Amino acid sequence: MRLILDAHADLAWIALAYNRDLTETLAQINQREIGMKRVNGWSDATSCLPEMRRGGIAICLGTIFARTNRRPDSSSQEYLRTDYDFGTPSLAYAVAKGQLAYYRQLESEGSGELVRTARGYCETLGHMVRVDLGGWCVEGIAEDLDPQGCLVLRLESGVKRVLGIGAIQQTRRID
Repeated sequence: MRLILDAHADLAWIALAYNRDLTETLAQINQREIGMKRVNGWSDATSCLPEMRRGGIAICLGTIFARTNRRPDSSSQEYLRTDYDFGTPSLAYAVAKGQLAYYRQLESEGSGELVRTARGYCETLGHMVRVDLGGWCVEGIAEDLDPQGCLVLRLESGVKRVLGIGAIQQTRRID
Protein backbone atom coordinates (compact mmCIF):
# COMPACT_ATOMS: atom_id res chain seq x y z
CA MET A 1 0.00 0.00 0.00
CA ARG A 2 1.27 3.45 -0.88
CA LEU A 3 1.53 5.80 2.11
CA ILE A 4 0.35 9.36 1.69
CA LEU A 5 1.73 12.45 3.42
CA ASP A 6 -0.66 15.35 3.97
CA ALA A 7 1.80 18.23 4.12
CA HIS A 8 -0.59 20.85 5.52
CA ALA A 9 -3.73 20.50 7.59
CA ASP A 10 -5.17 23.07 9.99
CA LEU A 11 -6.76 20.32 12.10
CA ALA A 12 -6.45 21.98 15.53
CA TRP A 13 -7.64 25.35 14.25
CA ILE A 14 -10.67 23.76 12.55
CA ALA A 15 -11.51 21.70 15.64
CA LEU A 16 -11.25 24.61 18.05
CA ALA A 17 -12.65 27.42 15.89
CA TYR A 18 -15.59 25.39 14.59
CA ASN A 19 -16.09 23.23 17.70
CA ARG A 20 -15.65 20.03 15.70
CA ASP A 21 -14.64 16.65 17.10
CA LEU A 22 -12.33 15.43 14.35
CA THR A 23 -12.32 11.90 15.77
CA GLU A 24 -15.92 11.56 14.54
CA THR A 25 -16.93 10.69 10.99
CA LEU A 26 -17.87 13.38 8.51
CA ALA A 27 -21.49 12.24 8.69
CA GLN A 28 -21.54 12.66 12.49
CA ILE A 29 -19.91 16.09 12.36
CA ASN A 30 -22.19 17.38 9.61
CA GLN A 31 -25.32 15.91 11.24
CA ARG A 32 -24.58 17.81 14.47
CA GLU A 33 -24.19 21.05 12.51
CA ILE A 34 -27.53 20.91 10.68
CA GLY A 35 -29.36 24.18 11.23
CA MET A 36 -26.28 26.13 12.33
CA LYS A 37 -25.74 29.52 10.70
CA ARG A 38 -22.96 29.37 8.10
CA VAL A 39 -20.71 32.43 8.13
CA ASN A 40 -17.25 33.45 6.95
CA GLY A 41 -16.68 30.47 4.66
CA TRP A 42 -17.92 27.92 7.18
CA SER A 43 -19.39 24.95 5.38
CA ASP A 44 -19.86 21.23 5.85
CA ALA A 45 -16.88 19.40 7.30
CA THR A 46 -14.69 17.86 4.61
CA SER A 47 -11.89 16.41 6.72
CA CYS A 48 -11.67 14.29 9.84
CA LEU A 49 -9.29 11.68 11.23
CA PRO A 50 -11.37 8.61 10.23
CA GLU A 51 -11.65 9.91 6.66
CA MET A 52 -7.94 10.67 6.48
CA ARG A 53 -7.15 7.12 7.63
CA ARG A 54 -9.61 5.69 5.10
CA GLY A 55 -7.82 7.69 2.39
CA GLY A 56 -4.46 6.18 3.33
CA ILE A 57 -2.91 9.27 4.88
CA ALA A 58 -0.10 7.93 7.04
CA ILE A 59 1.43 11.22 8.17
CA CYS A 60 -0.25 14.58 8.48
CA LEU A 61 1.63 17.78 9.19
CA GLY A 62 -0.93 19.41 11.46
CA THR A 63 -0.37 23.13 11.64
CA ILE A 64 -0.41 25.55 14.52
CA PHE A 65 -2.19 28.54 13.11
CA ALA A 66 -2.38 31.96 14.83
CA ARG A 67 -0.94 35.31 13.89
CA THR A 68 -0.83 38.82 15.27
CA ASN A 69 -2.74 41.59 13.53
CA ARG A 70 -4.00 44.46 15.66
CA ARG A 71 -6.92 45.14 13.34
CA PRO A 72 -9.22 42.46 12.02
CA ASP A 73 -9.86 42.23 8.30
CA SER A 74 -11.30 45.64 7.47
CA SER A 75 -13.34 44.22 4.57
CA SER A 76 -15.49 42.35 7.07
CA GLN A 77 -18.20 43.97 9.17
CA GLU A 78 -17.86 41.25 11.77
CA TYR A 79 -14.94 39.87 13.73
CA LEU A 80 -15.56 36.20 14.29
CA ARG A 81 -14.01 33.64 16.60
CA THR A 82 -13.01 31.75 13.47
CA ASP A 83 -10.69 34.59 12.42
CA TYR A 84 -7.03 33.75 12.91
CA ASP A 85 -5.71 37.27 13.52
CA PHE A 86 -5.15 38.16 17.17
CA GLY A 87 -4.64 41.61 18.65
CA THR A 88 -1.41 40.91 20.52
CA PRO A 89 1.48 38.46 20.35
CA SER A 90 0.41 37.14 23.77
CA LEU A 91 -3.05 36.26 22.47
CA ALA A 92 -1.65 34.60 19.34
CA TYR A 93 0.80 32.64 21.50
CA ALA A 94 -1.98 31.48 23.82
CA VAL A 95 -4.12 30.32 20.88
CA ALA A 96 -1.15 28.49 19.36
CA LYS A 97 -0.50 26.74 22.70
CA GLY A 98 -4.18 25.74 22.77
CA GLN A 99 -3.83 24.18 19.32
CA LEU A 100 -0.73 22.27 20.46
CA ALA A 101 -2.70 21.10 23.50
CA TYR A 102 -5.40 19.79 21.12
CA TYR A 103 -2.84 17.70 19.23
CA ARG A 104 -1.46 16.40 22.53
CA GLN A 105 -4.98 15.50 23.66
CA LEU A 106 -5.59 13.55 20.44
CA GLU A 107 -2.36 11.67 21.11
CA SER A 108 -3.32 10.90 24.73
CA GLU A 109 -6.66 9.48 23.49
CA GLY A 110 -4.88 7.24 20.98
CA SER A 111 -6.15 9.17 17.94
CA GLY A 112 -2.71 10.01 16.63
CA GLU A 113 0.93 10.35 17.47
CA LEU A 114 3.02 13.49 17.58
CA VAL A 115 6.30 13.09 15.75
CA ARG A 116 8.81 14.80 18.00
CA THR A 117 11.81 13.84 15.90
CA ALA A 118 11.92 12.56 12.35
CA ARG A 119 15.05 10.50 13.04
CA GLY A 120 13.06 7.86 14.89
CA TYR A 121 10.85 7.32 11.85
CA CYS A 122 13.55 7.43 9.17
CA GLU A 123 14.26 3.81 8.27
CA THR A 124 16.76 4.96 5.66
CA LEU A 125 19.36 6.03 8.23
CA GLY A 126 22.25 3.59 8.47
CA HIS A 127 21.60 2.18 4.99
CA MET A 128 23.60 2.39 1.81
CA VAL A 129 21.34 4.36 -0.53
CA ARG A 130 21.21 5.61 -4.07
CA VAL A 131 19.60 9.01 -4.55
CA ASP A 132 18.26 9.97 -7.96
CA LEU A 133 18.70 13.71 -8.30
CA GLY A 134 16.83 14.00 -11.58
CA GLY A 135 19.33 13.02 -14.22
CA TRP A 136 22.21 11.80 -12.10
CA CYS A 137 22.55 9.65 -9.01
CA VAL A 138 24.70 9.76 -5.91
CA GLU A 139 25.38 6.85 -3.56
CA GLY A 140 26.45 6.75 0.05
CA ILE A 141 25.42 5.97 3.58
CA ALA A 142 22.33 7.80 4.85
CA GLU A 143 23.88 9.10 8.04
CA ASP A 144 21.55 11.70 9.55
CA LEU A 145 18.93 14.38 9.00
CA ASP A 146 19.95 18.01 9.34
CA PRO A 147 17.81 20.50 11.34
CA GLN A 148 15.71 21.22 8.22
CA GLY A 149 15.04 17.51 7.64
CA CYS A 150 17.43 17.14 4.71
CA LEU A 151 19.31 13.88 4.30
CA VAL A 152 22.99 13.88 5.28
CA LEU A 153 24.72 11.40 2.98
CA ARG A 154 28.31 10.22 3.56
CA LEU A 155 29.92 9.39 0.22
CA GLU A 156 32.50 6.64 -0.22
CA SER A 157 35.19 9.35 -0.20
CA GLY A 158 34.07 10.39 3.29
CA VAL A 159 32.64 13.69 2.06
CA LYS A 160 29.21 14.50 3.47
CA ARG A 161 26.51 15.91 1.21
CA VAL A 162 23.24 17.41 2.39
CA LEU A 163 20.37 16.55 0.05
CA GLY A 164 17.06 18.38 0.24
CA ILE A 165 15.50 16.69 -2.77
CA GLY A 166 15.77 13.40 -4.59
CA ALA A 167 14.24 9.96 -4.93
CA ILE A 168 15.88 7.61 -2.41
CA GLN A 169 16.43 3.94 -3.13
CA GLN A 170 17.57 1.93 -0.13
CA THR A 171 20.10 -0.65 -1.17
CA ARG A 172 21.39 -2.40 1.99
CA ARG A 173 21.82 -2.06 5.73
CA ILE A 174 25.29 -1.10 7.00
CA ASP A 175 26.10 -2.81 10.32
